[in-house]
Amino acid sequence: MLKRFFQIFVLVLCVSAMFSCTACNSTNKVAESEAITELNSPNEDAVLKITATDIKTVRDEDGDGIIVGVRFVVENVFNEDYYLSGRMQSAYVDDIAADKSYKYRLFDDSETTLGGRIAPGKRSEGYWCVEAPKDAEVVEFRFRTDYSSATYLVFIFDIPPAEEWSSSEMITLEQYDQIKTGMTYDEVKEIIGSEGTMSRETGDKGTDDYMVSYTWDGSGDTASFALFTFEGEPLLLTDKRQVGLT
Repeated sequence: MLKRFFQIFVLVLCVSAMFSCTACNSTNKVAESEAITELNSPNEDAVLKITATDIKTVRDEDGDGIIVGVRFVVENVFNEDYYLSGRMQSAYVDDIAADKSYKYRLFDDSETTLGGRIAPGKRSEGYWCVEAPKDAEVVEFRFRTDYSSATYLVFIFDIPPAEEWSSSEMITLEQYDQIKTGMTYDEVKEIIGSEGTMSRETGDKGTDDYMVSYTWDGSGDTASFALFTFEGEPLLLTDKRQVGLT
């Protein structure tokens, strides 16, 4: 009798384990949205609402390939904070996993980047850039909205022809060395040959407390740039910094 009871007990445990494994597999099953293939068409689930608003391609000055950038607006429609990190994003070029590029300044006029903690009802926006061969045809972006259930919002776009990135819009080390504290913004702009991108602004214009910073992309290595800070009234250059200029 005891032996029969033990056999039934073991059988019940085995059946329970089978159901538990089935539930686990169901929970971890990958769920994909229908892929969005047009700009300004939102893709949404219970956590995020994501819209791709722009796509551009430029030639990579550091190699023979191209850089594809898509501007996304990611809105948190859930009731808890959402953290958008690299672990929650993946990209493919012609079905091959693509490396992320950090040359977002080639596409965006601001210093904003896509990612970080997003509070309920708030959003993050910026370009997601990937490296690709020069003859690449299709790019795919996936946003993982729920890590435990592997739910993805998917975007697939044809890659547009690459634009030439004009080096005249970038600052060189020689130009940087010509710029001295005490110069006006117009004097700095004349040396560089293009408008800067405002990255920070504090205080009221026309007062001594006013401060504004501008950046220019550099002609050197990846992510090279120069930062200039102007203060006061009249507005004059008080600080300059550079990374990787040549």
